[in-house]
Amino acid sequence: VYFHFRIIKIEEMLMSTLYDAFVHNVLATLEAKGMSRSDLARELGVNPATVTQQLNGYCSVGLEVIERYAKALGVAEPSHLLRPVKKLAKAS
Repeated sequence: VYFHFRIIKIEEMLMSTLYDAFVHNVLATLEAKGMSRSDLARELGVNPATVTQQLNGYCSVGLEVIERYAKALGVAEPSHLLRPVKKLAKAS
């Protein structure tokens, strides 16, 4: 039972890390392109509330959604939206 619980925790941590990277990279791409969430929603063909819910974690985001976001943002490779975010070192 402990082993199974540990695997679930690792999977949760991995999914959380990927989701955080996805949100960070989408927001960074929007900023770089001068786009708003509403612009992204229009490109995706969805209501702006849907984009907000997905980026705030109220809706699950699967591979199909990541591919749609990549296409709407002009990102050639959807996996680029899942690249880890480099943490800045804290100043001492």
